[in-house]
Amino acid sequence: MKRRIPILLIFLFYPLILEAVTISINDFTVSSPNPDYEFIGKGISRMIATELKKNKSVNIVEREKMNAVIEEQKLALSGMTDDSMISIGMLLSANYIVMGEIIDMAGQMMFTSRMVDVNTGEVIWSDELIEDLSSYDYISAFFASSLLESLNEETAEETALKMEEKVQKEVETVIYVSMGIDAIDRNDTEQAVQALEKATEIDPENETAVYYLNKLIVGSPKFRIMTEPYFAYQNPAYLGKAEKDSLYLGLGSSILLGGSRERGYTWQEVDDGIYLEEMEMRAFLGYSLPVIKKKLGLGVQAFYSSSSPRTSLDGAFPVGNDWRTYYGGTLTLGYSFDSLSIGAGASLFNESNHWNDNETDEKVQKLSFAAETGLLWDSPASRTVLGTRLGWSNATRTTIDLDTLIEDYHRQVPLFWENSFGYSFKNNKTFLSVLEINDIYLDTGDWLIRLLPVMEHSFTPFFSLRGGLEGSVSGSEEGAQAGFGVISGFTFSFPKRGFDISVNLSFRVRPSKTDYRYLYDELPLTTTFIKDGVFLK
Repeated sequence: MKRRIPILLIFLFYPLILEAVTISINDFTVSSPNPDYEFIGKGISRMIATELKKNKSVNIVEREKMNAVIEEQKLALSGMTDDSMISIGMLLSANYIVMGEIIDMAGQMMFTSRMVDVNTGEVIWSDELIEDLSSYDYISAFFASSLLESLNEETAEETALKMEEKVQKEVETVIYVSMGIDAIDRNDTEQAVQALEKATEIDPENETAVYYLNKLIVGSPKFRIMTEPYFAYQNPAYLGKAEKDSLYLGLGSSILLGGSRERGYTWQEVDDGIYLEEMEMRAFLGYSLPVIKKKLGLGVQAFYSSSSPRTSLDGAFPVGNDWRTYYGGTLTLGYSFDSLSIGAGASLFNESNHWNDNETDEKVQKLSFAAETGLLWDSPASRTVLGTRLGWSNATRTTIDLDTLIEDYHRQVPLFWENSFGYSFKNNKTFLSVLEINDIYLDTGDWLIRLLPVMEHSFTPFFSLRGGLEGSVSGSEEGAQAGFGVISGFTFSFPKRGFDISVNLSFRVRPSKTDYRYLYDELPLTTTFIKDGVFLK
């Protein structure tokens, strides 16, 4: 039984779904005595496809799908006639099919291309260009722009810029890209990776080489932090980049550290005669859906959080208990403007706060809300990613004056501001992630800044390991203090099933949630399960 997107979601968002023109781009034929140019017809056709993909009204048939149909028909691209190409286009449900030729003119190359209407067999567009192969960016941009113009579609700014600049680069890039794609066609993954990696060494911004490498080397940074529970699992702007739907489950807890274990409690001495035990457990379950692939995404998330800070004078018996729980849901949206994406989210949740000591037993319960917004920018090859998001909530938090050991007041939770930087090395095998997180208490002027640089490496498509540091500086009217920590984690991946299991364990020194003036040591442990492609493959 085939899985389908819920009918209600299709009904709600059908007006947003734009009908795209589907185009199948065949390999160009090559006439050249140079053996190095044997496969450049594959590379050039894919570079043109890369430029066409930047127009969201155009759907390019994936090469894997095209090769599968050709294999079923027992045909070879090099020997196909126009009629057989049109037949293949029909089987691919394409509206148009693009063909082309490359002729070596002893120095320069003649490129010709035409597009045929699959239903009528009529040539509705054709163009030609004589150019040096080193201007491959210009060549691919030229044909993509010309084709889009014939369809009354706009050319992407990046494509237009390549035409204006007309930069000459190393011809070896095209050769290695073409060799890599040919190796993919032969199911020789090792040779494909080697050729495409050489192409990216020569031209790191070659989007076609990076695209196919990303398909061969499945990898992305798995490092995440658990923010306040009523904020989304990650910056909502990422939803605008989604191509598949995802189901995810996260579990988190603080492993207690302390020198005194009495009567079932684990006490940590933070000052002479002052002991604390600060526990926390969190869980969230979410689902995200690309309403329009790589354009508009929707996410929903349910969450639960429970914490119970306790205070003791003797490291044995608590004289103050504070139980805090949050549970509710979050709705997020993300929209992509190609390299720039924006996102927003809102949460509605029940807040329960119960303080108990020798003199007081006070309960506060109310319906609270939170809001967040985010921005995301990624480079054309997605090797560099910059993000920022800002969150605010009207939830409150009990604080305690440890000098008197009685409840002080209920204050607002902090304004949350997160900035992120990501960079991939070695074509999605090694990643550098840097997070800078700010918690600002608007009512008291207290603040906390954390900086988390983390390196992560995928040793195989199935396993990655990461490690890093956490530095923090907290400040109040009484001055500032610094804390340090280390971060570690690993991920097991099952690419064919679209399933990841990630575990993060850290040691950190943070301001106490009971009294912000004191530092508390803890070991936060988080485990996340992610399943991609639940309904959308």
